[in-house]
Amino acid sequence: GITSKTELFSGYSAQNNAILEINSGVAVDDNINFAQLAMTTSQSGTAKVIGLISFVNGAITGAGLDKRIAQMNAVTDGAINSGAFIFSTMNAGTFGEKMRITSAGNVGIGTAGPEQKLHIVDVAYATAAAPHAETKVIIEDGTDHAYLEFSNPETGGLLFSDTASTRGALLYAHAVDAMLFYTNNGEKMRIQSNGNVIIGDTTTTFKFDVNGTSNFRNAVIIEGGFIVNEAGGDFNTRIEGNTNANLLMIDAGMDTIGVAVVASAGTQFIVVAPDAQSTINAAIIGSSLADAAISYGVRGHASGGGGAANYGVYGSATNASTQNHHFRDASGNYSDATGWHDVSDPDRKSLIRNLDLEEDKYLYNLLDEINVKSYRYKSEVPVLGHHQTRMIENEMGEEEPEPIYDNTEKAPERFGFMANELPEFLSSKGQMGVSAGRIAAFNTVCIKRQKTLIRQLQERIDILEAA
Repeated sequence: GITSKTELFSGYSAQNNAILEINSGVAVDDNINFAQLAMTTSQSGTAKVIGLISFVNGAITGAGLDKRIAQMNAVTDGAINSGAFIFSTMNAGTFGEKMRITSAGNVGIGTAGPEQKLHIVDVAYATAAAPHAETKVIIEDGTDHAYLEFSNPETGGLLFSDTASTRGALLYAHAVDAMLFYTNNGEKMRIQSNGNVIIGDTTTTFKFDVNGTSNFRNAVIIEGGFIVNEAGGDFNTRIEGNTNANLLMIDAGMDTIGVAVVASAGTQFIVVAPDAQSTINAAIIGSSLADAAISYGVRGHASGGGGAANYGVYGSATNASTQNHHFRDASGNYSDATGWHDVSDPDRKSLIRNLDLEEDKYLYNLLDEINVKSYRYKSEVPVLGHHQTRMIENEMGEEEPEPIYDNTEKAPERFGFMANELPEFLSSKGQMGVSAGRIAAFNTVCIKRQKTLIRQLQERIDILEAA
């Protein structure tokens, strides 16, 4: 409050409005020719009041009560030639500063030290990080939340412009309750009221919808399912890579089916890198009625077409220009266009190592349980000019009859091993015969080991006799 004053001018009016009029031409010095009200004092310190205008409510009564309800102060700001404006108001009997304009032009609401062009403080945030150098507006609250709210019935948001026009925007459309994201003066992304996210379009029924090519640089985890939907064009699913890692690995775990393809009649099952529409490559059983060339990984059948049929395991074709059968029997033998090949074909070897009784001692110990048997095959069927010998389960033994396998010869007597309880020696799953080659190999190792032991014993005997 003001404790003492010198009245230079005093006036009173019984009307509700009192007017102090300063006419144009009234000057304080010769260099100012417009109307002004000047408050002049001499202050050499910092934050010194140069002048103020107080708004006093005479209806406030009571000893020692401050009757000011508002006030504007002009004070020095850091130097005698720099000034600031302070705006103060009374709130329920408490008088205090509410806004300040500094000599630098910064406006502070709720703070006496605005750090940027507009600095709004509810409660000071003492541990807040220093603002970025390019920040122009700060909203500060050190207790809970700080919001910037736009209230309107249609669309509100932030616009980002340059010399050309509005280039970017973050808008909220109340009519559809959607958040819109603009770049280059156009909408690029939208979040619908139900949380669906759309990129490159404005409507969707999916939780995440991208209209355009997408790239994910890290792993994508899909817990529900994966569906490729052809929508009005010849779209496909393609996996590319430039490293030695697996391009596609499907781990079924304990599930029954790892990969299942369900297709309607006449539909290609799995197409693998086709050179043209005339070539169909499938990884499972399939059928084709056209003239396409068909290459199946497991089994297939073509009828009525003139294309070539090449099957990885078994195949048959009618009206085909060429037929290349590739069949692998239970013992591992395989056939191709040139005929049958034994598994000992050098081109088919994948692992060669010396047998080691220590490493293979489990198989070595099982040799004691193997009995030599004589037997005959129930049938020996000529295939591609070679005799394909196939044992029939549970039909071998010493009392096996000698059936005729052609018109002039009898099935020869054979010798081998039985392995009903020794699956490690089975030639292949489902066969009751034991691979004689494997038994002979282990016997060879055993004989060499025995010879070594005999030689070592003989050397010890010679040493003892010499002593």
